[in-house]
Amino acid sequence: PAAGPSKGANLGLSLIDQVTVQDAEGKPATTFRGAVFTIPAKKKGTDTAGTMVFTGLMSPGGAPGAYGVYVPAKAKVEREVETEADGKSTAEEKWEFKADDGSSIEVKIEYERGPALRSKVEAKVFSAAKPEFYRIYRFEQASDVARSTANGVDRVGKISVKGTGEKLAPLFDGAQQLISVTSIPWYSR
Repeated sequence: PAAGPSKGANLGLSLIDQVTVQDAEGKPATTFRGAVFTIPAKKKGTDTAGTMVFTGLMSPGGAPGAYGVYVPAKAKVEREVETEADGKSTAEEKWEFKADDGSSIEVKIEYERGPALRSKVEAKVFSAAKPEFYRIYRFEQASDVARSTANGVDRVGKISVKGTGEKLAPLFDGAQQLISVTSIPWYSR
């Protein structure tokens, strides 16, 4: 990204914990948890740019997904939020995804919550498995930027990210730099 809280990032990790999902008729559908890895991408010889999903670990029902790159995994999410009398709110989260193929991702984070900003977004997301395939997402969300090196924001107290497996281990070899952390407490598309 050339601007925004993730300016300069070359890898994105989105952790998803769906609370409710509805089908086309508005009936409840199965929720899932996921860890989705993306990269910023631009099609050669064009101005077409967007985000490309290249892998991910998904709880049952989420793999291989529309992008054809997700691996089924057992997912565990723990979250604790503490709000003090003065209004200061701290969140602690632990995310674990373990796949049968040996891939795993574990994220532990503690951060001070800030005001969430509401926005309407449109994003074009491509598949690494089939680059001609993409989806256009139109959604509303609330986002709380807890860390942004580009914007000089840092309310993250502790963070640990570990990955294993053929695709993930090389990404977490200790040379990586954390550019931003954004919590999205609600999202509707």
